[in-house]
Amino acid sequence: MTLDGLYECLIEEGYGPLIVERGPWGLAIGDFRIVRRDGSFTLGWSERGEVLETVLVTSDEQAACNAFRAEVASLSLHLVASEDRATIERLGAAVTAAGIAVRRNDIPNFNGPGDVRYRIFVDGRDLARGREIVASLETD
Repeated sequence: MTLDGLYECLIEEGYGPLIVERGPWGLAIGDFRIVRRDGSFTLGWSERGEVLETVLVTSDEQAACNAFRAEVASLSLHLVASEDRATIERLGAAVTAAGIAVRRNDIPNFNGPGDVRYRIFVDGRDLARGREIVASLETD
């Protein structure tokens, strides 16, 4: 797999809106990036453009792309949010019933005291399926 192939694969798997950077140098989903420089590929975590942790350095493009894909598949990614607790509980139950592990990470004071946002997160590998389930329930 090449970087271009990785990009296409990630789009097909539903990561498209999460790809925050893409260029001839590589790509990034959130703070996790793959960078091609001088014939080698570096995977790592960054913040504000500064690399904080290098996960892998290799000259093997396919190995780098596979490692990137495996890492993002295990990331906890935002699926859905709502101001209504009952809605999130209903959506969470449906996603869980489909065999997808759900994690809640609510924000108790989003824009101030008492302004709660209820949120569901899933592993990246389950993001596309989770979105389908949520979309089907939101159209009911």
